[in-house]
Amino acid sequence: MIKIFYALIVGLLYSLIMLLPREFFLQVPGGDNAGHIYMSFFLTIISLCIFSDKKIEINLMIIFVFLTLIEFLQVFTTRNFVINDLLFNFVGYIIATLLYLVSKFIKTKLQN
Repeated sequence: MIKIFYALIVGLLYSLIMLLPREFFLQVPGGDNAGHIYMSFFLTIISLCIFSDKKIEINLMIIFVFLTLIEFLQVFTTRNFVINDLLFNFVGYIIATLLYLVSKFIKTKLQN
């Protein structure tokens, strides 16, 4: 139950941040595009860690759908849907997933 609470908090914070006006991200090193990479990276890593005991495929599918949904929801805010934002979200998602899988592999090898 506590994991679901943590996931909801992380999802809510991510949603609020990603639905803020675009000008907010101009202060991020690398600008808006880098902001999408950073945020999706952290969302993916945190989510995978929270639900590390669940099947990774299901976790990754949920995160993927969530990242896509948030980008489409930006149409209803001062922001708008931009395909580049979605692509940069997926860059952060892929980097985080690879890092998580490599660290899990190394941890398994060290235990043997």
